[in-house]
Amino acid sequence: MFKLFSWQYFLYIFLAIAIVLTLVFVFRKASEKTQKIAKITLVSTIVAFAVLEYIGRLLMISEFEFGEQMPINTHHVFAIISLYTLLTSKSSWYKFSYLVITPVCAYQLLFVPEIYSLGSPFSLAIVCYVLTNTLLIANSVLNMFWLEDDLEKRNILDASLTYVILIAFIHIVNIILRFSGLGIHANYFGTMGDSYDLVIGWLHSLMPVTDMSVAVPLLCILPLLAILVGVQFLLVLPFEMVRSKKQAQQNMEELIALGNLKKQQEYREQYRKKRSQILLKSENKAKPKEEKRVSNSTNSGFVTTNKTVQVNNKTDNDK
Repeated sequence: MFKLFSWQYFLYIFLAIAIVLTLVFVFRKASEKTQKIAKITLVSTIVAFAVLEYIGRLLMISEFEFGEQMPINTHHVFAIISLYTLLTSKSSWYKFSYLVITPVCAYQLLFVPEIYSLGSPFSLAIVCYVLTNTLLIANSVLNMFWLEDDLEKRNILDASLTYVILIAFIHIVNIILRFSGLGIHANYFGTMGDSYDLVIGWLHSLMPVTDMSVAVPLLCILPLLAILVGVQFLLVLPFEMVRSKKQAQQNMEELIALGNLKKQQEYREQYRKKRSQILLKSENKAKPKEEKRVSNSTNSGFVTTNKTVQVNNKTDNDK
């Protein structure tokens, strides 16, 4: 049986990290032609592993109940979204993949659903489950390296709302299946609580027992959604830092092109105040201790021209 925190579990985590880092390192700066090939290959492989996982899970369970074993689990839905994103090439879905699919799939790898404990550690279901989630993460991260649009904090709201709508829809499906008797244990996306996985099961146990058996289970997902938003801010932070650095460099280049030395100095002082102490120290170390001023004079008839150029070197006078 597959168990959390067993040596097989840590083996899968290590392999997942290795696969993601390798794919990102190899393809992050790929040419446009290579990007298209990589996208098609990754998404096709994701869909194939999702199908194999579903087949393996059906072989793993003893009794088949269609309402409880429909292919609408998290990784199945994300595989469909990845395919749709590939076909439409909409930047909003690329950003959704990075901000939602990446952290959710990472969570799915850390806290494997309870159903996979029924099979062996190397069953078809668990192997394909790990590979599907791993490739979903790699595909989502690579798409952000290849995407020309900037990722901003405002994209967090759009991606989060889309995910909430998706969860609400899945929750309605769970309710219909349970109340109709088609799937009395239907618990897709873990919205019905129970013992879906270690974390959701624990959060569900904290929920009060009331007559509102339909609405209360969904509340156990709310803390996870709050954590997701916090993780999304961390995912956006590197892009914000890079964009801020590029903007500062662009502003300085414009000032240099205009030849406005006073504005350059004012901008440097203003920019330094916003930077961290670590960056400020590294910048000061890179500065030369002294400056060089080069002056020349030209006499042409009654006109005298003086020119001064300031460069970063030791002090010297050239005429």
